[in-house]
Parts: sequence; C-alpha cells; structure tokens
Amino acid sequence: RAVSEVLGVVMLLAMVITIMGGVWVFLNPYLSDFEDNTNWNSATGLA
Repeated sequence: RAVSEVLGVVMLLAMVITIMGGVWVFLNPYLSDFEDNTNWNSATGLA
C-alpha cells in the first residue's frame, strides 16, 4: 500500500512538472517579447 501511495505521489509530481514545463515553453516567446518591450520603454524614458 505504501509503495502505491509513493508511486502515485511521484506520478502526480511528474505530471505537474511536465505541465509547468510545457506552459513555460509555450509562454517563453511572449515573456521575452514583453521583457524586450519594457526594456525598450525604460531605455527611451531614460533617454
């Protein structure tokens, strides 16, 4: 029983990590574009 519980927890963690990784890969281009825009705005503001 304990082995199955540990296995279930491990599978749950693996699934959560996989989903978070997929979301990160999916949002990475948008985040980089957003950072570029904010850096550009701050640079023009300083200039």
